[in-house]
Amino acid sequence: QIIASAAGCSGAPFAVTATVNPIPDAAASDKSICSGSNASVAITNPNSVANTTFSWTTTTVSNITGAANGSGNTISQVLNSADGVSSGYVIYAVTPTATGCPGTPINVRVDVNPSPIITNAPSTLIQEICSGTTLGFTPTATPVSATFSWTSSVIGTLTGVSASGSGAINNTPVNSTNSPAVIIYNIIPTHAGCPGTPVNYVVTVRPRPTIAASN
Repeated sequence: QIIASAAGCSGAPFAVTATVNPIPDAAASDKSICSGSNASVAITNPNSVANTTFSWTTTTVSNITGAANGSGNTISQVLNSADGVSSGYVIYAVTPTATGCPGTPINVRVDVNPSPIITNAPSTLIQEICSGTTLGFTPTATPVSATFSWTSSVIGTLTGVSASGSGAINNTPVNSTNSPAVIIYNIIPTHAGCPGTPVNYVVTVRPRPTIAASN
């Protein structure tokens, strides 16, 4: 209630109502995704201020395409590694607003990892060996820190072939028949949890000839 006074004379009191709106908060978690995936960062309002909305700007973009300013409850953007072979990241500054009152911005980081690419020359992915020869095949990829898993399938009859494995392929296939047999190794590269395109390593295993003599 406010009362005005002048020269000892008071005026009629009058009331003033002031509305104090609360300041909203924002919360979101950093993420790590594979190149070509949707960021899907959910934004929440921890102090539950009514009518809170969110907007964001990209403050730092490093080796990333697809990041943009926007608004809403989810940062739903498909992000890609700009060069296709290196990791990158984007930092979003998220600002909550309610009834015209902005809250303190928060930073959310999304790391984007590329899908690895096997770099062995095509000519090395097709091989012919004699029965009993150790393969010793080592996959390579970009990024170089990629790991490899593989499975095998055999056309014909062979022993010494593992059904699955990881890293280098060091099987020693033995063909005891008189016909060639084929192994198809399906190799999958993985980097930072991101699988790349599988590649086949095809090995033909030829039998060794035998001789017999009689007196």
